Formats: sequence, structure tokens, C-alpha cells
Amino acid sequence: MNNKEIEIIDLTNKQYKELITVQKNEYKKVLKFCIDNIKDIEKIKEIEGNLEIIDKNIINQLEDIELDNEKFIEYLKK
Repeated sequence: MNNKEIEIIDLTNKQYKELITVQKNEYKKVLKFCIDNIKDIEKIKEIEGNLEIIDKNIINQLEDIELDNEKFIEYLKK
């Protein structure tokens, strides 16, 4: 595999990360709307807690994907 092909793989990974980030931000907008229209403080706290968990899980998954991709790209360079 040549460097051009490796660059394409890396670009695709960056686009994937951007897509996930866009999706996450859109979900946050919807949930913020819900929070703004809910009067029950406990439900708001529950939604906010779930948002934090989702954020952490997304970040962890993206970091894992990035590490796997870095290893794969290094393997391809050999």
C-alpha cells in the first residue's frame, strides 16, 4: 500500500470522527430542548447524567478507533 492510499484511509477516519461529533451535537440540541421544557429537576439531572455517559463513551470509542487506525497505518507502511 502506498502513502496516497494511507492518506485516504486517514482522511476517511477523520471524516468519520467529524460525523460522530456532528451527530453527538445534534442529539445534544434535542436533549437540551427537552431539558428546557421539563419542569421536573430529577428528570433534568437524569438526562444530563446520561449525556455525560454518552459523551464519555463516544470519546472512548473514537480514541480506540484512532489507536487501532494508527496501528493499522503503521502496519501498512512496513
